[in-house]
Amino acid sequence: GMSSTSARPSVPEDAPPAVLFRLSYRTNEKYRSGFRENDALRDIVQSMRGWWELDPREVERLGIEHAVAFHRGVTLAVVEIDRWKWLEVKDDDHHRKRVDDLGHDVDSCAWPAKQGTRWAFDVKSDRADDDVWDAWVGHGGKLVPSRLYHTITSYWPASPVDSPHDLLGKALKLLGEGLQPTIESVFAEADDDWLERLRRKHRILTFYRGDVSPQDPYVALNLLISEWAAVSPLFSWTDRDFVETLVDDRNRWAHFDEETDAEIVLEAVNDIITLLKGIGAKAEATRADSIRRALELQVDPLEVLEGA
Repeated sequence: GMSSTSARPSVPEDAPPAVLFRLSYRTNEKYRSGFRENDALRDIVQSMRGWWELDPREVERLGIEHAVAFHRGVTLAVVEIDRWKWLEVKDDDHHRKRVDDLGHDVDSCAWPAKQGTRWAFDVKSDRADDDVWDAWVGHGGKLVPSRLYHTITSYWPASPVDSPHDLLGKALKLLGEGLQPTIESVFAEADDDWLERLRRKHRILTFYRGDVSPQDPYVALNLLISEWAAVSPLFSWTDRDFVETLVDDRNRWAHFDEETDAEIVLEAVNDIITLLKGIGAKAEATRADSIRRALELQVDPLEVLEGA
C-alpha cells in the first residue's frame, strides 16, 4: 500500500524561492538542534535558524527571502528571513554560552562541528504568509525532491546551470553506484543481512534512520574506511588516505563548503574517476569524465576550447 510519505504532495515547481535546511533527528531531548516528532512550530523554527555554513550574499543574490526546514524529505516550516548574523567558531566551544556579532546572547539552536564562520538568521514570524505556507508546507508537509534528501543546505529553485557543487553531487552519486558491486562482492554472504550487520558494527552508519544503501556515497565510502582490512586487497593501487580524502570531499559537498570553487571540485572529481577506473567501473568512469569536462570549462574555458 501507499505509505503516508508517498501520499504527500510534492513541493510545486513555482514555490517561492527559498533556502532549504535539512534538520537531522535529535537523539537527545536536552539538545535544541534537530527535530523530533511532535516538536512545536516554535522549536522547529529555533532549530532551523542556525548555525549554518553558507554565504548570505548568495542567498540575497538569488533573490531568496524565505527559509524552509525539512526532515526526511518532508517540509516542516517556512519563515521569512529578517537578517543574518555571523559567529566565529572554535573547536572547543561547542557547548559554551555564546554571543553574536552584535554582542547579544545567542539562544543556540544547532552547534557547529568545526572551526569556521557560521551564519544564523532572525525571522519576522514563526510562520510565513498563508500563500507561502500553503505552497511549501500546506496541512501536513510536502515532499522535497529526492536529490535534496541528504543535502544539509540547498537553494530553490536550483540554478539552471550546474554549479560546481551540483557537478560534485552527480560525480559522488556515480561513485556510490560504481562502488556497489565491489562492496557486495566483499561483504555479501548467504543471507541478506550483511549491510545491517555492518550498520550495527559501525556507529557511523547508524545516523541513517531508514534504509542503508551501499549506493549512497556516504555509506559506500564509510564502509571502505571502516572495513579497510577486508577491502584493501581490491585497492592495491591506492591507499586509505586517498579514500579518506574522498570522504572529506563528500562531507564538504554535504555541508556546502567551498561550493563555488570549481578548482577544488575538479580535484575531487579527478579522484573519483581514478577510483572508478581502478575498480573497473567503466560506465560510471565515462560518465564522470563528462562531469570533469564541464568543470574544466568553468575553471579555464579558454584552455579547454583551444585544446578541443
